[in-house]
Amino acid sequence: MSSQNISLETGPSSDWNSVCLIGLGEHAINKLLPKLRIRYKKNISVVSSKNSDIKSIHCKFTSLDEAIEKLKENTLYVIATPPSSHYYLSKKLLSKGKDILIEKPSFLKSNEFDILRKIAYKKKLVLAEMMMYLENDIVKNSIYRIKKNIKSVKLINLTFTIPSNPKNTFRNQKFFANSVIADIGCYPLNFLAYLDLPMNSISINKVNINNPKFSMYEIKNNKMPEIFINIGCCGIYENCLRVDFCNHNSLEISPFFYGLEGLRNEITINKTLFNLKKKEESNCFQKLFDRSRENWLKNQEFRFNKMSKVIDLFEKFSIDYERV
Repeated sequence: MSSQNISLETGPSSDWNSVCLIGLGEHAINKLLPKLRIRYKKNISVVSSKNSDIKSIHCKFTSLDEAIEKLKENTLYVIATPPSSHYYLSKKLLSKGKDILIEKPSFLKSNEFDILRKIAYKKKLVLAEMMMYLENDIVKNSIYRIKKNIKSVKLINLTFTIPSNPKNTFRNQKFFANSVIADIGCYPLNFLAYLDLPMNSISINKVNINNPKFSMYEIKNNKMPEIFINIGCCGIYENCLRVDFCNHNSLEISPFFYGLEGLRNEITINKTLFNLKKKEESNCFQKLFDRSRENWLKNQEFRFNKMSKVIDLFEKFSIDYERV
């Protein structure tokens, strides 16, 4: 299996001696900071307007300009702000010669991404979307297995639903950039891009639910293999990949889009044989932050091509979404 195009080999970076986290929401505090502490110890700075007494933060800045001016040249910047701010922040950092890791979804407009990728190419800078689930071994293996047997795949079924939208977050706003489609839909669309499946035939439809608190969407295609994706907020948590093959075999993995350490269930059905494996996965946030600058740059063009496919599709979805 060639995993280079799925995920770069790991290894501590000798190029970044410090990190600056932009944004201090719950996700940044609970999932990003704990793993950044392991990698960067006390060399952690934050750009945020929020008051914080987190002891592991070395410096706190209220503006990005101040951080760029005062921090070392070999600082990695991690953007963990709402998607609507990603382009502005990324352009400023890249223009100043800074490497960036950015929370998903990274960008939602093709013209903005084209500008940023050109700057990154020209200045030889890292611009990477943090898709943690791709660090899971079980995800890498599933991508390899599906691609290898793609001609015999009948259906790819992905389900990712959450009980409710978190309160007091950008996800409550009525714009596509802050919608459940962008926030959750970026995962299955990213997965389809890594499978090298055609994206131009994919469409999205809203599911009618008699509850104003919930919002559900179906993403489908009209080509083989059949694609059926359920995403949204419906009162329950479900996170699963199921692949049905033409010979009636099937593969099911849950949870699939997941970055924390824990067990993954892999169910394989070969005709009448049922096989359940439990795969223990380590923390994918840590794997991602341990990657070296050289490794990120090594497959930057490959990652950009995948990002571009998803961004083009998001731009298509946003037209109908914001028209309603």
